[in-house]
Amino acid sequence: MFSQNKEYTRVLFFTAMVLCGCSQGEPSERDIFDAMVESGIANNGDPGTVKIGCKQDGEKAYRCDVRSRDRKGVLMPLRFVKKDAGWRISGE
Repeated sequence: MFSQNKEYTRVLFFTAMVLCGCSQGEPSERDIFDAMVESGIANNGDPGTVKIGCKQDGEKAYRCDVRSRDRKGVLMPLRFVKKDAGWRISGE
């Protein structure tokens, strides 16, 4: 019984570590859309965004190519910076 609990604890710990590590990387499509809504580029009625790709551009910053789902031909290169309140678009 004790060894089963110990193994269960290890699995939970490993899973938590993996999930914590995921939040430290580039912004997700949802993060990007939320930042676009916050900045006024998009609104909540928009169908969302498609993240084409991101490249690191500083300690907590990424330059991402983003395409709006309703403007499939328009590619928007945007810079995102991780803040305490989430991802924000940066004009730098």
